Amino acid sequence: MKIKEKHNKKNSGARWTATVTVLSFVLTVIFSFLAESVTEAASVVLSVLIILVLIIISIIADIVGTAVTVCDATPLAAMSSRKVRGAKSALRLIHNSEKVASVCCDVIGDICGIVTGAATTAIVYMIISSGGEGARLWISILLSASVACLTIGGKAFGKKLAHKKSKDIVYLIGRVFSIADKSDK
Repeated sequence: MKIKEKHNKKNSGARWTATVTVLSFVLTVIFSFLAESVTEAASVVLSVLIILVLIIISIIADIVGTAVTVCDATPLAAMSSRKVRGAKSALRLIHNSEKVASVCCDVIGDICGIVTGAATTAIVYMIISSGGEGARLWISILLSASVACLTIGGKAFGKKLAHKKSKDIVYLIGRVFSIADKSDK
């Protein structure tokens, strides 16, 4: 019996790895397509706004991934026993915290980082093509540094928030998921 359980766990791990790999490919294609389509036809200002939206998505995903990993399930279990809507979904998130954190922190965070890097490069080339060639190096350095500091600073703030308010964050996400999950009432 134990050998069969180990085999099932191995297969489950391999399936999860394959799933998250395919998911990351699909999400990267979608995010890249949207960002490239908009930045190609947009002004520098709109392109910067797209980068800011991607940074915010990355920060929020990191907050969720962190909150799920540090959240104590006890208060949510009590809420679930009282049939509080969203608590059951929140508990499922906690019970699958490894996968949730992987998708939120790694997949979404890394994809947003890659796409913001590409979008930043596109902005540099937009500026250069409109006559800013002499300052290309400094424009590139300052834009990259700005994106990095906003992302890193935002995630540092988000981690602190996720540790302090993990139950509230996980419950909020559970409430959102409960809309689609009719069994969570």
